[in-house]
Amino acid sequence: MGTKYSPDELRAHRDQWWAHCQAHPDEPPGLFLDVRFRVRSRAADVHKYRLVVNYTNTLSEAHNGWKVQIYIPVFVPVEVGDLDRYEVRVDGEAYVELESRSSEKVFPGEPIEVIPDTRHFFIEYEVNHANYHRVLREGKVMWKFFTSNAPVIEGERPMTELQEF
Repeated sequence: MGTKYSPDELRAHRDQWWAHCQAHPDEPPGLFLDVRFRVRSRAADVHKYRLVVNYTNTLSEAHNGWKVQIYIPVFVPVEVGDLDRYEVRVDGEAYVELESRSSEKVFPGEPIEVIPDTRHFFIEYEVNHANYHRVLREGKVMWKFFTSNAPVIEGERPMTELQEF
């Protein structure tokens, strides 16, 4: 099992996976994005985090490229590296849509960093005193992941699971 994740984090991953399976019964098993965060800085009134998204091709065929769309509520300050950025509405709520794509093949069993924590390619977001209660009440991050030969992977996580304010 290792020591990379705490027992609470492992339970959260398991629960997220089972919820995803239940919400997407037609999706082949194993199509899943690992969406988590890394702490960048913590001050008394501002916490900054980086969103990290990983994927492993669990199918028996290679993907000929991929595209990801990440949706973060507009009330959460976001800084991004080399990603396309749009303001959109989802179910009447305002979001920042961040999009990236690659034409690289993803071979069976190959893990990739879809949104890594690098100098030029990143998603950094902030939880502060001004948005903290709103993040707890209504904040969620959503995503869509597209490949050439698999169903779209859609998911979401409440912002309460993507911060430690």
